[in-house]
Amino acid sequence: MAELKQMSHKNLNVRSLQISEDIKRTERDMIKIKQSLERQRERGDFASVAQIRARLAEKEKELNMLKASDQHIAREQSQRKSSSKLTIF
Repeated sequence: MAELKQMSHKNLNVRSLQISEDIKRTERDMIKIKQSLERQRERGDFASVAQIRARLAEKEKELNMLKASDQHIAREQSQRKSSSKLTIF
């Protein structure tokens, strides 16, 4: 959080874009993992199902962390925008 306050507007925008791309990539990966999970479940391969569920849980954690980072950046940008509006008066 403290490092966000040190970043320039440009760097915040770039970081926000990178995180958005990471979120999209992670969501695509989760779709593929879910499809794989369904295939293995239909085959009855329960050992693989357990491994795939673990990978899916890991991706969900990663997605939650990315979304939290995106929210922190959006909040920082919003604070800066409202702060600059207040300095006009």
